Amino acid sequence: MKGLGAEVAKNLILAGVKGLTMLDHQQQVSIRGLEPCALQLALLSQEMGGPGMTEIHRCRTAYETLLCVWKRHRQGCVSQEDTRAQFLIPVGSLGRNRAEASLERAQNLNPMVDVKADPESVENKPEEFFTQFDAVCLTCCSRDVMVKIDQICHKNSIKFFTGDVFGYHGYMFANLGEHEFVEEKTKVTKVSPGVEDGPDTKKAKLDSSETTMVKKRVVFCQLKEALAVDWSSEKAKAALKRTTPDYFLLQVLLKFRTDKGRDPLPQSYAEDSKLLLQIRSDVLDSLGVSMDLLPDDFISYCFSEMAPVCAVVGGVLGQEVVKARFLGSTCLAALPAEVLGGGSAVPALAPSPLPGTAAGQGPVSDGEACAAPWIPIAGQVWNPCPAPLCWKHNVLCPHLAPLSPALRAQHPRLPALKWLEVC
Repeated sequence: MKGLGAEVAKNLILAGVKGLTMLDHQQQVSIRGLEPCALQLALLSQEMGGPGMTEIHRCRTAYETLLCVWKRHRQGCVSQEDTRAQFLIPVGSLGRNRAEASLERAQNLNPMVDVKADPESVENKPEEFFTQFDAVCLTCCSRDVMVKIDQICHKNSIKFFTGDVFGYHGYMFANLGEHEFVEEKTKVTKVSPGVEDGPDTKKAKLDSSETTMVKKRVVFCQLKEALAVDWSSEKAKAALKRTTPDYFLLQVLLKFRTDKGRDPLPQSYAEDSKLLLQIRSDVLDSLGVSMDLLPDDFISYCFSEMAPVCAVVGGVLGQEVVKARFLGSTCLAALPAEVLGGGSAVPALAPSPLPGTAAGQGPVSDGEACAAPWIPIAGQVWNPCPAPLCWKHNVLCPHLAPLSPALRAQHPRLPALKWLEVC
């Protein structure tokens, strides 16, 4: 539940899922400071409330500062590193469990979503735990844990997502099992020659086309298969030219995480850089690919979590979860409740229609629905839309209508909005 996890959780909560459970699994906290060990220990013990210290390691010098690491019996503790990208954690939460520290702010994003925090290790969760969810999204997990949970989700037809951010680099992976969707195809039609001729006739012949919807089915590969590609085969060698180097960088960073139990840290840049170069050589040799795919300068761009990168990757990852889970179902209301006179910032997704305006018709009554269908996005099935009004609804519905004067007068916040998206 670090920076990327906070971004994904925020996006899903604002989208209005029914419920969301945040787990944190990491087991150590890193504190950097200039104070001597005894003073730092006293300050940390006082801030954490005293109990919980189980092991103290010797300090070592890093960039002329002391890096002290305390291992505690509680898991997923907040560190100074988390305060740079994890915006759900309040100030003064040093040493608390990340999931529990994030719960209050996460719940405030949307009081109608059932948000829970679970401090237990995800590795210790039984298979039955995951079957209660429609989708599972992992961040900051080891390769073995990701593969294990992906297999559980694949077996139980649960949508699986994972992602990470390493400095300027980020990735996401999705396993939706057997996925059916509809794709829009444009076909150029022949126009029968007319009697008249001229510019208008030529333009009509050039612009004539028809759009058809083609149903397709895709079987997603599992994470274990995606990470274990045999690059010695002829087919793989041909695909190597189109493969981004970030795929091999991911292999290196996951191996580093497995060996060290953590990601590369700026505080130990010199040591971690040497280890990354060694792991790079070992990984690329085992895969049978050239070292030129990852030049030595890759180590300059893969340290720590950067908030802007977390925002971009978290936005894409959260969007894919929403699309996979909700886009094939009915269009659901997403107008802020405070706009409609409620107390929460954003209501939960619910099939009940909201009062609003239909395209070109002005205000509509409660329960009246726009007859326009969804435009299929990313190959999803289009359905009739039962909700008359949506606000910033993930571009699920492209029909825009001007804000009605009556709605502007009734809700003072609305004049700042020039358009509302209407389903």
